[in-house]
Amino acid sequence: MNLADELKLNYKGLMQSYKQDSLSRRDILKTGCYASGLVSGITGIFSFLGLPSFAEAGISMPEIMRLTNRHTVDDILLKEFDDGLIKKVKYDKGKINFDELVFQYKLKPEQRKASLVLFYGSPGESDSNYEKRAAVILKELSKEFKKQLLFVSYDVSEAKDISDNIIDIWQEITANHKVNASPSLAMYSTFDLARQETPESNDGKIKQVDILRGGPDANWRIIEDWLPFLKDKWIATNLTSLNNAYAWRFKNSGKKSRIFYN
Repeated sequence: MNLADELKLNYKGLMQSYKQDSLSRRDILKTGCYASGLVSGITGIFSFLGLPSFAEAGISMPEIMRLTNRHTVDDILLKEFDDGLIKKVKYDKGKINFDELVFQYKLKPEQRKASLVLFYGSPGESDSNYEKRAAVILKELSKEFKKQLLFVSYDVSEAKDISDNIIDIWQEITANHKVNASPSLAMYSTFDLARQETPESNDGKIKQVDILRGGPDANWRIIEDWLPFLKDKWIATNLTSLNNAYAWRFKNSGKKSRIFYN
């Protein structure tokens, strides 16, 4: 067995232990490195083999468990609200600050920033585990991209100015924002590559670029699947590290695919 095959075998075994025992990625990395004698350069080797890097996670399983054990999505995001990393959509006497936060009409086009908006609070799903995991993801992304993007949370269940019936509220959200499931993470930007727009050539207006529908079905997926992909693929190819060929999109689903624009 060559080195690459041995690494892949060890990696799969470690990941199975990780899923079953809820170990943190840092714990697994430590164990795997000592077991194989590859402390130095292990992340680079995983990258060479096309395997997800432990170093990409940025959050441990114990921390995810601690956060998702909180009562509500807002409890999970409380520190980010206080620090101003995540802004909250609010209703006040029939007025909503969504346009101010997301479309930034009061700013000049060159001052407007791309944003990610977490929609949550639908009937039967309010503060569900799916929503809580999505909140953990928004929390982590807001730390990673705080200088480049804006982050907004929209608890639709609080929109009592629209109606007392949450179903009516969600029908209006679907009509206005194309969001039809909770949780959903929507991306907004001044440029949409699928429309042949670029950071240098666009109309300066913020528009909705993509919607990721749903959330992780297990805590470990936040680290193994969701955060690495959203950071390095979804956000990167659409907003921060364009490759002049394609971008990853969800198209209001939970299934990712590439759109080619050049």
